[in-house]
Amino acid sequence: MEINLWGVIHGCHFFLPAMVARRRGGHVVNVSSAAGYLATAQLAAYSTTKFGVFGLSEALRDELRPHGIGVTTVCPGIINTPITTTARMRGATATEAARAVLVEIYRRRNYGPERVAANILKAIARNRAVAPVSPEAWTMYLLKRVSPRLTARINRSLQARMERRMLQGADADTARRR
Repeated sequence: MEINLWGVIHGCHFFLPAMVARRRGGHVVNVSSAAGYLATAQLAAYSTTKFGVFGLSEALRDELRPHGIGVTTVCPGIINTPITTTARMRGATATEAARAVLVEIYRRRNYGPERVAANILKAIARNRAVAPVSPEAWTMYLLKRVSPRLTARINRSLQARMERRMLQGADADTARRR
């Protein structure tokens, strides 16, 4: 909450009044997540904060339009950052072996922060309201708009598949240690 949601709220609170007062327009970029429009049971707390950023950004975009200030909500998707090595994990997948599988999935995906940065610059230039970055973030964003129920089913299936892979990695690691 403190970083994911309140950090964005505080940033907007301290910078937006000055942007409005100077009357020169501008652009605000808030980083949400694909989990900001697509929740999973495994990421309930994270999704809550990212949905909050998504909603705040949507409201700000409407509020700031008369001042010539655009707002973009960035939803990166699976991006290879240290979050996979530092995030708290709970439940059956809260093992170092399962984490190693997750880190490897993100590493092999090979979408780095530089791609997010390039996408942000394009989104600002086009004054886009929402900027999914990775192909899966785009796919799930568009699919959710067209068919929320189908998207939820696909999302549950993908989460279960990832969880199985993580658990298999943990089981394999345990078997190697014996």
